[in-house]
Amino acid sequence: VKAARDTIGLALAAEGFASRFYAAGAQAGGVLEIPVSMSKKSSDELAEGFSRKFTGPDNWFRVLVLRDGAKFHAVTIDAQKAQQHELREDQVRDVSRFFKLPPFKLGLQDSVSYNSAEMGQIIYLVSCLVHWFRAIQSECNMRLLTEDQLRRNTHYFEHNYSNLLELDTKTLNDVLEIQRRNLV
Repeated sequence: VKAARDTIGLALAAEGFASRFYAAGAQAGGVLEIPVSMSKKSSDELAEGFSRKFTGPDNWFRVLVLRDGAKFHAVTIDAQKAQQHELREDQVRDVSRFFKLPPFKLGLQDSVSYNSAEMGQIIYLVSCLVHWFRAIQSECNMRLLTEDQLRRNTHYFEHNYSNLLELDTKTLNDVLEIQRRNLV
């Protein structure tokens, strides 16, 4: 649970960082260097005016003119070097691991390639759902059946997951074509 909490916390932090990063025009900020001789009031006014005039989406890429010896040193972060895309994909993988869910079920184009959609569904069924199905079936058998029904094995619960294993249209047509050829 702690690992899941940390993973989800990191994902939320990365999402917040990306949101603020792009809201600031993909600029991490910078350092406004002012002369030592500038008074505290003047430096505060300069910093406030600078921030008001040059931050926010409406002010991106504006030309900056500084005077009285002030200098601006940009601190930029390249989004690729910040590895935002890789971090977000890793978070999806981590969350999918906690639920034993194949990453493609969460929309991630995984590096693992399945031969068919059916194979992906089988992986999903076996790695994620089957243990839940068994747990639910066991609970239903214990709580909903009488001792006599259990002893005689006349009643039971099971999930019908045949719809999860249905063939896609192309595969179904390929199978039917093979069957037709073999019958002739």
